[in-house]
Amino acid sequence: MKILVVEYITGGGLVDACLPPGLLHEGELMLQALLTDLLALESMEITITRDYRLFQKDFAAQRGNLTQLVINRDDDLLQVLQKQLQQFDALWPIAPESDRILEKICQLAESTGKILLNSSAAAVAIAGDKQKTCACLSEHGIQAVPGYPFSASGEFDTQLRVLKPVDGIGCSDVYLLDDQADFQRLQATISDHDNYILQPYIQGRTLSLSCLFADGRGWLLSCNEQQIETIDGRFELLACRVNVQADTGTCRRLIDRIALAIPVLWGYSGIDLIVSDAGLWVVEINPRLTTSFAGLRDALGINTAQLVLDLLDGTPEISRSCDDSIVIDIAGENCHAS
Repeated sequence: MKILVVEYITGGGLVDACLPPGLLHEGELMLQALLTDLLALESMEITITRDYRLFQKDFAAQRGNLTQLVINRDDDLLQVLQKQLQQFDALWPIAPESDRILEKICQLAESTGKILLNSSAAAVAIAGDKQKTCACLSEHGIQAVPGYPFSASGEFDTQLRVLKPVDGIGCSDVYLLDDQADFQRLQATISDHDNYILQPYIQGRTLSLSCLFADGRGWLLSCNEQQIETIDGRFELLACRVNVQADTGTCRRLIDRIALAIPVLWGYSGIDLIVSDAGLWVVEINPRLTTSFAGLRDALGINTAQLVLDLLDGTPEISRSCDDSIVIDIAGENCHAS
């Protein structure tokens, strides 16, 4: 199978802009983990898109059967994909949901009839919008963190202290408001009020679930714990511990319910949760690879790419060869076992 892997940050999505160090690091983590999985499989020809500033002449030689498709300064990634995709059997995108980027890439694969190794554009349209996600889950009796339009808020509400983009990724541009002064400052500095929502601040344990989905069914790969802190009024994801002790029975039941609520989810997805005194809250669903994915091979001894490919023919056989806990130190840019 000839697979084109498109990791948006490292793969040419920002050729006309500076590469944010944090997103660049996370992008490389996910890309390298995916390549390790794919290149361990037989009969795979892998091509990655690569930002011209990150091109490495010896990269392919080091990684075996791997080709780089360089995206140059004046290129448009989507236009390049439209021209090049006919050469491949499948597309595996890793891209942000913001500005419908992931949705558009998925639509491109679907329009050309290629195998999409990700959730469909229809699934991304729901999961990529926090209000749509909340509405969909709530209709199915699943407790999700509600969001209210920032543009409709006239003053600070002590019950709504978290401000974030409705289509944001992770902790990017997520703020914790303390008072009216914070509210007014962000009103003045954020230009696109319509793209932001206010949410309640829920205290509790911040978990993420690494999952597989297909045809209304879901499988739990691991429970992970996120280390999130507020720095100068912004939330920052500092580290993620992959494969932690948690109530896996409750998590599996939640995944089953989400699979039925959004049956178009397919492949790998990450689910962010808060475990509070009031129960389990779904914060968001990421219909793509997440940073936690980078630790699954070392933590569990599984090849997640193989499991995703198995979904094309039926049920994945999830067999762990180890049971370790891996810390992905996002701020320190490394990962280690513990």
